[in-house]
Amino acid sequence: MKIKQTVYIIAAIIFLNTGLVYPQSNVPQELIHYPDFVFFNGQVLTADADVNFTVAQAVAVRGNRIFKVGNDGDIRSLAGPNTRVINLNGRSLTPGFIYNDADNAVPAGDILKDSQWGGMTQPHLGGASIDQTLATLAFIVDKEGQDGAPVFFNLQDTWSGTAMKIWDKNTLDEVAPDTPILVSLESSEALVNSAMLELAFESGLNPDHFHLQKDENGEYTGRVGAQAAGFIGREVRPWPDPVWFDEVAIPGAIQSLADYASNGITVATGHMSAPTMTVLNRLFHEQPDDLKVRVYPGLDFLRQNPNGEMYLKRMGNLVDFSLTDERGRMVTIVGASVGPHSGTPDGMSGLLSIQPKDNVID
Repeated sequence: MKIKQTVYIIAAIIFLNTGLVYPQSNVPQELIHYPDFVFFNGQVLTADADVNFTVAQAVAVRGNRIFKVGNDGDIRSLAGPNTRVINLNGRSLTPGFIYNDADNAVPAGDILKDSQWGGMTQPHLGGASIDQTLATLAFIVDKEGQDGAPVFFNLQDTWSGTAMKIWDKNTLDEVAPDTPILVSLESSEALVNSAMLELAFESGLNPDHFHLQKDENGEYTGRVGAQAAGFIGREVRPWPDPVWFDEVAIPGAIQSLADYASNGITVATGHMSAPTMTVLNRLFHEQPDDLKVRVYPGLDFLRQNPNGEMYLKRMGNLVDFSLTDERGRMVTIVGASVGPHSGTPDGMSGLLSIQPKDNVID
């Protein structure tokens, strides 16, 4: 009786063990896919929530997907014979970075062209017709330009090409004889009145700059190109009011960066301005938890910076590059780049429209 019981127990053990491994033994090796990588002994930042996301010890990766996240013991047990097991030694591991071109990722990213008066950025200028748009401009100047401070407008794409063809310095002088104004038409084109030209020259803009268009008589038309418009946007435009930073820019930046993070974007790059840097700097020092993504600001110096040579010389301190050597001048900035700025067919410099352009730059 005892012998039979022993046999039954042994048979049961063999049966159970065989039952556990039998199905696996008949599965083709090609169908068994262990994790390709196992990372353990680290700080795995899961980013599974906008706030207080999980920090795990280890993660298994199979193919191009996260297979499992958890503690060291659970994750290491998943490793197969060809799995590469990597000890993080306490280092942090983050999700893969997804970049975006974020020219306007945060408020003030494109402030060189934003409408602005009263220390605050304002909506784009527009109307049902080009004449109504000009009447709106005149109304705003009359209401907001009483103290002589410059007023800036960003014209809607709908009218940018039309305004470039039919507006000029005289048009703006009629509605704003004393208030300096600039109207941004596209990324690289703008219109100014006589008062703005005078203010720009007082601020250091070279009167002979090649982006100041003149007619056949050598008179300024009021049409200004990228570098001249950029100079006015940086050197003449008043710094935004502190209230704007507190009530508009910083809350807007927090929302924008959170939106990027919630859609899986972890890095923002693009052309950004000095006010943008102020916003990011304040977030970094005052509200670091609100910086949801990394931000890499850049300066579009060729298109909008008349001091490109000075900028490159500063870069030389970092990359051992100089515009001059013992032989003299080696590099001279002689032009401005033009890229895909707007998609409207009547735009002057846009390259994104598949329709033929109504206007071209001479």
